[in-house]
Amino acid sequence: LGDDMSLNEKMEIITDKYNRTYNIGIKCSTLKALIETKWETVVNNTEEGSYSKRFGSRMNESEYQKGNAVRLCKRDNITNKDERGRFLDEGTVIIKSGNGAVLIQKRDGKIVKRVCGMLRG
Repeated sequence: LGDDMSLNEKMEIITDKYNRTYNIGIKCSTLKALIETKWETVVNNTEEGSYSKRFGSRMNESEYQKGNAVRLCKRDNITNKDERGRFLDEGTVIIKSGNGAVLIQKRDGKIVKRVCGMLRG
């Protein structure tokens, strides 16, 4: 973009390029989604659509309450491949923190934040 162009002209070019790029969520460009005759993309992205059903409920798989004893999955770089995916650490849920995450106090007193997928009850 040249220095002689106004800010509005630059924004129009950037917006046009963005609208023509492929969006993995809707499986087409945003311009193509707007000019569709059947509105399949818009329907699929509504709350009842297939895209929402595939990804929408993933964050709230299971809820943990304050005081629950849980096992934590190791998130660090693990040198021993046999340890990968094991829930070796233990802790207690302190409080819910965000969508699908909780704060946990480990046995050694350290407080960590984990998503529900990295915990077992």
